[in-house]
Amino acid sequence: MTLSYLQLVSVKNGIGNRDAICNGLEYLGTRIDPERNNVRGKEAEISAEGSKVKIFAIPTNEEITIARDTKRITSPLVMKNW
Repeated sequence: MTLSYLQLVSVKNGIGNRDAICNGLEYLGTRIDPERNNVRGKEAEISAEGSKVKIFAIPTNEEITIARDTKRITSPLVMKNW
């Protein structure tokens, strides 16, 4: 199976990182709107008008995800050794 075109990009990083990621994909039709890209803490479309690809910023909380995964993985080990 080959990818013939790109429809959507979802990015979670900060404003500068989103620029860097999507500017490297311009050959696929990505274009970021600088005004829309100035969003933090909420889901938003940040693609420029006329962009061939829809680009969305998705907020994340990596610290809580890491903490939850660590608890899930280590809890059985801790209880086993008590």
